[in-house]
Amino acid sequence: MILVLLSFLSGLANTANAQLMPLPGPVTDVKPALENKTEENKNESEEEERTTVRHGIITAITVPQPLALGYEVIYPSIPELHFFAEGGYFVMPLSGHLKNASVWSIQAGARFFPFDNWFYLAGSLGFRQVGLGTDISNLQVNGVSLANTADLRLNAAILGLAVGGQWFLSPKVAFSFDLGVQLAIPLLHGGNTSIVQDTPDGTDLSVDDADALYRITSIPLPQIALVRFIWYID
Repeated sequence: MILVLLSFLSGLANTANAQLMPLPGPVTDVKPALENKTEENKNESEEEERTTVRHGIITAITVPQPLALGYEVIYPSIPELHFFAEGGYFVMPLSGHLKNASVWSIQAGARFFPFDNWFYLAGSLGFRQVGLGTDISNLQVNGVSLANTADLRLNAAILGLAVGGQWFLSPKVAFSFDLGVQLAIPLLHGGNTSIVQDTPDGTDLSVDDADALYRITSIPLPQIALVRFIWYID
C-alpha cells in the first residue's frame, strides 16, 4: 500500500515539473536581436553619410553687411574642410547731406576644423565695395549750385581671416559664429568719386585722387558673423 502511494505522488511531481518547464526560444531573446538590428542600421546610415557629399544653404547676420547668403559643400574624403561662398548687400538711407551708405561683398573660401570638434579657422578671397552718396547742392557761387551730388566708391580685393565655432542643432541644421578681419590685397584696391553737375545735360565729372583712395581702402575692416545658420539639403 505504501509503495503504491509513493508511486502515485512521484507521478504527480513529474506532471507538475512538465507543466512548469519553460518553452524553447524565450520571448526575451527577441529584444537583443532587435537592438542589434537597429544598431546595424544606424552604423550603415552613418557610413552612408560619410561617403556622401553634403550641400548646405547659408543664412547669416554679419558685419560689415548685415545680411548674407551663401552655399557650403563638404566632401567625404576631406570632412575637416567645409568649402563655402558667401555674399551680402546692404543700403542704408541717411539724412541731411548724406543720402545713403552701401556695402556689398562676395567671398569664397573654406573653414578648417583641425580638432574634429566645434572649433574652426576660416580663410577666404573676395571683393568688397563701400559706397557713400552725398548731397552737395548747398555748395554755391553767387547763388548757383556747383553740383547736385557726389558719390564715392571704395573698391578692394580682400583676404578674409576668421576664427569661430560651429555646433549642430539637428542632423540638418548647424549654428556657427566667428570673428575675423578683412585685409585689402596690395595693389588690388582703390576707388573713385563721381560728381553730377547742375547742368542741363547732367555732365558727370570724375575726380580721382588715387593715392588718397588707395590709403583709405587699405584700412582693415572687421569681418564678423554674429549668427550663421547652415541648412543642409542632402
